[in-house]
Amino acid sequence: MLVLLAIPVFGRATPVSLSRQDKRNGLIYSQTITADVDFNSSFFKKYRPIQKHINLQVDFPEAVIFHQAKDEKGVIEFQKKYSTNRFGFRKTAVRENAHQRLIIAGDSNTFGIGCNDDETLSYFLEQKLPETQIENLGLAGSGPNSLLYFLQHYSLAEVEPTVKDTLMLYDFSEYLIERMIGGKNFIRWGWMQPSYELQGSELHYAGTFNEQWITKFYKVINFIDPKNFLFPNLPRIHDHHYQLVARIFLEIKKLFLQQTKMTNRFAVLIHPFTLNEQNRPVVKRVEEELKKLGIETIRFDESTAINYISIYPRDLHMKPNGQHYYAGLIAQKVQNIFASE
Repeated sequence: MLVLLAIPVFGRATPVSLSRQDKRNGLIYSQTITADVDFNSSFFKKYRPIQKHINLQVDFPEAVIFHQAKDEKGVIEFQKKYSTNRFGFRKTAVRENAHQRLIIAGDSNTFGIGCNDDETLSYFLEQKLPETQIENLGLAGSGPNSLLYFLQHYSLAEVEPTVKDTLMLYDFSEYLIERMIGGKNFIRWGWMQPSYELQGSELHYAGTFNEQWITKFYKVINFIDPKNFLFPNLPRIHDHHYQLVARIFLEIKKLFLQQTKMTNRFAVLIHPFTLNEQNRPVVKRVEEELKKLGIETIRFDESTAINYISIYPRDLHMKPNGQHYYAGLIAQKVQNIFASE
């Protein structure tokens, strides 16, 4: 269900409010987005077509989002407020005198679904790294392919113009592979997201997943089997999928360096929640392919794995205490990296 209230006025920012509601994971999600939007501005005319493919939670730039998740009995899982910048990312503090910059990119956990502005990963990193400018490039409901699409249409210099030494970390979990290849379960909500394919050794944009015949097949399967009893995981992950994942990260790295400084550093961060017996072989294959392309990976000792106490039990996003714990792990790695350079 979607409700939009706005009366566009030419040449002026218009107060806009959008409400939506959907059900999944046994929860009812309600979201209200408010913003002042100049619908006729060249920035918004560029923003909207791009954002609808990559950031499912943020329809308008510089928005305030009220987000609630509750079960059918009315028991609230979370009720939070998000503030975003002009590119649809979570707002972070501007530190004019920062010595260096950290860009933390990722999915909805990085964005901070289920966390207020002072409960996100980027907020806690700001507290732990007071001399570092933090930028949050988390895209809710998306994967690395969506970040690549963003970098192909915008420059990081537009997000935060700077010549500071910059470290960019992408927070990777194994389930993001499905989002990068357009898997059956991801297609339930991600059919409009960008698709890439390898043609020989070259990576090419292939439109949205919705333009592919396999997506139409997956939609039929999802309709017939909504609870995944018959076909829980499609497609099966093969070598060419791992190669595609690695090439997408290579293109992200190239654009990051071109848009900032070639002496900057990019690495893929292996999320501690991924470090378990079931996912270990998948993560290992991703690391092998990334290594072949000269992409650095950073992982944590398996004893640091984030436990279920730090995860919303039905929504499955990290709670604020999980974000705080993870920020501490990342901050230690970042301090060591900057100290060694």
